[in-house]
Amino acid sequence: MKTILTTTGEKVLVDDEDFLSLSERNWYLKLNKDVKLVCTAIRLKNKKQKMVLIHREILELTDPKKVVIHRNGNPFDNRKENLFIIDRGKQNYLRKRNYNTKSYKGVHFKKENGTYIAAISKDGVKYCLGSFETAEVAAMMYDKAALALHGKQLAKTNKSLRLLQYKRLPSIPIEFKVQKKGHTMKGAEDRAKVRFLRRILKQMTRFYGFKEIGAMLKYNPNTIYRFISKERNFRSEAVEFLFARLQKLKKTLEIDGLKIDL
Repeated sequence: MKTILTTTGEKVLVDDEDFLSLSERNWYLKLNKDVKLVCTAIRLKNKKQKMVLIHREILELTDPKKVVIHRNGNPFDNRKENLFIIDRGKQNYLRKRNYNTKSYKGVHFKKENGTYIAAISKDGVKYCLGSFETAEVAAMMYDKAALALHGKQLAKTNKSLRLLQYKRLPSIPIEFKVQKKGHTMKGAEDRAKVRFLRRILKQMTRFYGFKEIGAMLKYNPNTIYRFISKERNFRSEAVEFLFARLQKLKKTLEIDGLKIDL
């Protein structure tokens, strides 16, 4: 498995045998409503350009009546084992029933940044174990935490449930972070924070495009657009995350001419 970077920094997983041919091109992220597509452009004989999707290129799919589905729902995971072809129109049926998502214990996909979150609970406390590039690594980190918390005899792991097979667990150290669900921003102070955040993000659109803003903040650009447009609100954990990212980017923003008082 190897990694290709898009023009905006997203990591795309591909098989070793596909890496050389794919890495010769510039791949970019295209947003189609809430769907993320990894694409490139090729020039035709008539000098017009044609958009090519990376998953169709990998499977050499040219039939317009067929589409490619990502088994685990992650558009950045383009290993052949994660791709399969179905008739066009059936993808909505799959999406509604969530048949294209791997069901590993303790793992869920975070659409905002295309990563997999591992989490585990004990005695009523939920712990976040971190975010990972693949569902398999997240599942193994869950297993590692389950063995540490419950012991080999009591732990229900993905391996013991036959959901995943592996020879050894990752050497990555476990970080048990208590996961607190954020609250709705309804109070006067919360509403002031939301207005301030919305104003800052709106100012950023004068200097950057939404894709660039999303890459800088490590957040879904379509969600940011909807927030700025007042089509949706954020809970407290999202607001705190974005303020933390803005704090880290403060010097970069000031160099580009955007001064913010955080």
